Amino acid sequence: MVIFDTPVDRKHTQSIRWSELPSEDAIPLCIADMDFLVPPAIAAALEQRVLHGVFGYTQYSESFYATIAAWVKRRHRWAISESWIAMNQGVVASLCTAIRAFTQEGDRVIIQPPVYQPFFSVIRNNRRTLVENPLRLVHGRYQMDFDLLEEQARDARLLILCNPHNPVGRVWSAEELTRLGRICLEHGVIVVSDDIHADFAQTQLYRPFASLHADFAQQSIVCLSPSKTFNIAGLNCSYEIIANPTLREQIQREKAGSGISRPNLFSILALEYAYRECDEWLDALLQYLEESRAMITAQVHSMDAVELIEAEGTYLAWLDCRQRGRSSDALTDYLLQEAHIRLVSGRVFGAAGEGFLRMNYATRHANLQTGLERFAAALART
Repeated sequence: MVIFDTPVDRKHTQSIRWSELPSEDAIPLCIADMDFLVPPAIAAALEQRVLHGVFGYTQYSESFYATIAAWVKRRHRWAISESWIAMNQGVVASLCTAIRAFTQEGDRVIIQPPVYQPFFSVIRNNRRTLVENPLRLVHGRYQMDFDLLEEQARDARLLILCNPHNPVGRVWSAEELTRLGRICLEHGVIVVSDDIHADFAQTQLYRPFASLHADFAQQSIVCLSPSKTFNIAGLNCSYEIIANPTLREQIQREKAGSGISRPNLFSILALEYAYRECDEWLDALLQYLEESRAMITAQVHSMDAVELIEAEGTYLAWLDCRQRGRSSDALTDYLLQEAHIRLVSGRVFGAAGEGFLRMNYATRHANLQTGLERFAAALART
């Protein structure tokens, strides 16, 4: 685990996460990227390409799509055709592309908050009608509201799924996904699944929605990326898996119309080396993050009026602070100014996130331990 304990100074590198902090000792446990060095194989490949010195138009290697298909099969037990893969520059770009390709202005698009904040904006910015199907917190575990979904699906065109779910950490079971899929099939609702955290499933088995049934595959798009997994989000690379050739053609046509080009040469190279040579690095990372999660669990269980929603995936802790009697925004402001730690207000994930905080624990154990101690001490003073 030494590689993950290596100090990395990200200040003054234009890092969004490490910018605009109130002090030099402030610790950001917020935006969802990691403080870890990328795998050596990726760094070496990029360095060699930089030293070559020419960065012209670049095509995919002959093994590029096969490498992606092999990764999906090896890590997620899903055999896909290389022809199903369509490249993009980010999962949010994939969501926008799907919304424009499959819906018209005013059409209803369903999301399940509290959820990743761009889900709201990609719908509103494209002048579609936002339909919220809020998750239900039952005995400390989030569940889908299928009865409400049944009603909402009758006049909806598209549903954006998040699996594993950001921020609540659920990895949806095959049973849950199957029930959702049957509702969407019955009403002709296309499912666009943001699975960017797929490689971080922890206590539950991740199952891609489209892998569960041939009919689901024909009415869905699964969006994946190496960006979170290997800490290369700044390289802008993602891909969609689309079994239905008609849907795939619509997606590609929309990309052409919007001027969306292929990922840049560095992200193409990083993806291929990540998926070919970095399994061992990822396995070690998952173990390290499991230890981080145990640290959070121990700290929060010793605190009053804070509950940890047990995460099944992602590297994000979802903290229930509703008993504190303060808004999420007020709590995050207080923690930043008084404890010099930055978390994310649950309110940014929709009204259903009010009273919650999100903590990113993909940082060195030493940083995390300091942040947790400050968190506990600051809340003890309120």
